[in-house]
Amino acid sequence: VRQCTELHERLESCLQWVDLMAMFVDEKITVPGAFDYKLKSVAKALHRAGQLETIWDDADGAVLNGYSAMCAARQIYAKQRTRRQHESALANIQAYNRVDTRVLIEIARFLQRRVN
Repeated sequence: VRQCTELHERLESCLQWVDLMAMFVDEKITVPGAFDYKLKSVAKALHRAGQLETIWDDADGAVLNGYSAMCAARQIYAKQRTRRQHESALANIQAYNRVDTRVLIEIARFLQRRVN
């Protein structure tokens, strides 16, 4: 845990966090087909427009949103079950979080291309 805390503190000191939703609102950035500024709305509209490669899987068993991923992980860890008992659920949570991260990176790159 100490190593994770130290790594987090080092990363925190060299990163500048940006609230993409606030940026879209403040800069009046619009995306055709996105009717709000939620991450999934913006990402799906950009994906339909061919601007993003990555998008979430809507298949059965896939995690649907960040809240459900958090709740599922909390239930697993609260019961202190072994990883082997929950491999499928944990794999779904990891896949969802991986897509979330990739989508954020792709949106940031999309915005950078539009500015430069």
